Amino acid sequence: MNALSVTFEARLEGLAMLCRDWQTNELFKETMKELVSEIGAEALGGDPVCIIKRVKALQALIVRQERWLLNQREALQTPGVKWIM
Repeated sequence: MNALSVTFEARLEGLAMLCRDWQTNELFKETMKELVSEIGAEALGGDPVCIIKRVKALQALIVRQERWLLNQREALQTPGVKWIM
């Protein structure tokens, strides 16, 4: 595993910590875009297995965040609910 790989994995873990929080959603999106760009830059000359693994890991975090946001929206539209953590 090279230094770039360790950096990507560390940044992916950081992204996971930003999930499920309204206050960090914008930072989540910016970090996600940076990681997508990084994967894209590696796509031409990188290890295909590593790239696929990274795409799947990032996709899982995006899906998790999207589900959380949808659940938050649904809960806020429910009468009597003011905030969900």
